[in-house]
Amino acid sequence: MPRPSTDSPRQHQQWHHSLRRTPLERLPVELIQKIFFECLEINLPRASLPIALALSNDVIHTWLIRLAFSSNNESARTGFFTKPYLPLDYFSLSASQRASLQTEILKCRWCTLPLMRKCQREHVEHVIRGKCKDLRISCADRQKLENLKPYWESMDRFDPRPPGSRGSGDLTVEARMSRPPLPQENIQPENGSATSTFVSITPTPAPNTTNVSIIPGASAANTHSASRKIAIWFNSGSVQIRERSPIFQETDVFRLPSCSTREPCRIPDRLLCPPWTPEKLEFLTLLSTEAYIDENERRDRSKAVLRQVIDDRDLETFQYMLGMHIRAKNYGYPFPWPVRQTHYRAAARMADRKDDDPFLRILFTDRKGEVPATDQSIKALLAKYEQREREREIFKS
Repeated sequence: MPRPSTDSPRQHQQWHHSLRRTPLERLPVELIQKIFFECLEINLPRASLPIALALSNDVIHTWLIRLAFSSNNESARTGFFTKPYLPLDYFSLSASQRASLQTEILKCRWCTLPLMRKCQREHVEHVIRGKCKDLRISCADRQKLENLKPYWESMDRFDPRPPGSRGSGDLTVEARMSRPPLPQENIQPENGSATSTFVSITPTPAPNTTNVSIIPGASAANTHSASRKIAIWFNSGSVQIRERSPIFQETDVFRLPSCSTREPCRIPDRLLCPPWTPEKLEFLTLLSTEAYIDENERRDRSKAVLRQVIDDRDLETFQYMLGMHIRAKNYGYPFPWPVRQTHYRAAARMADRKDDDPFLRILFTDRKGEVPATDQSIKALLAKYEQREREREIFKS
């Protein structure tokens, strides 16, 4: 490389900067991206600005979320993770590796609620395109599946209900399985040849439209078909295609985000601290029944978060959290946000009026059964609260 003249400071600076670059930084962007996907080292972009610029790409971030947070349900194991949708090998990761990748991704600033919601929509659309293409669906229901935008816009973004208690679906569509093709329909042209496709590591976005290829309706008599029901839960990004049954079971569900029951990932600290914006609470709620907050039965993190909210006198966030379900690493099922003796004591100490404090009122109403039986001072406050409530009822009548 020719040395720049002394009268061009900018060129002189660029020349020295190029000499300081590491061998990895001097590689083409495509090779840096390929190396990144081979090692899946989430901290690699933090190594230097040139590497960060090479890997700061919305499509790369989308692929990472699909790789890490797509569900590993039974129906997703065949014909679902196509190259255009995810050029990476989804099944190359073990459960523990996927949990570690999820934890690291959630720490990244680029992993935002809008990006996760976008990935949810694309995930649901991909399920419909891939798994419903051979189903017979009425024209009216087909139009619903082809235009899900109104459902995404009107969904309950703060739905705290855990899996198993969300009902049978925000949208349900009846369908029928088509008859298997006749043998002669499977005959390939004699001169037909298989084609191979090479997927470049250069990011290319997946289709954004829900192009649902669905066979028109037909009678059961001549198709030998079986009934199916397509159910979609929009807030959790879930789709289920199940046989019709009077007993509903939330099994074999396509979901994003999804974490392993036995090896979940960890919710990052950045989602467990103020300021408690609506977007942060929505993101925390979305993850709370999939990823874990607490390591064990001591519930240290969830206890500290709720204590801080009480100390900050953030009544709205406090009431919202008491309605949430969360997970612990050592327990496979979501449970209500735990309340401990320290929370009752902190609320009593911070109360402006002991007999009519809003924090104590919520605790004594929503979590009355968790009042410590051995704490006489808290039980005395509870008795005063109940007495005041009885007086209010008398005055109302």
